Amino acid sequence: MIAFAARVSRPVGRSELLLLQAFSNRVGEVIAGGGDVERQLGVAMDRFRTSWSAAATGIA
Repeated sequence: MIAFAARVSRPVGRSELLLLQAFSNRVGEVIAGGGDVERQLGVAMDRFRTSWSAAATGIA
């Protein structure tokens, strides 16, 4: 389970929630798949950060 706390100062939009759902699904896939989990999770996190930043600034 992945849990994040929302901040009152910055509401989370629908596109960001969808990105978070996709990220959590990817984390589950990586863990279930085994292999080089640490590297794959690092890549997934980097991609998530990039997507989150784009969504937060409105860049698609």
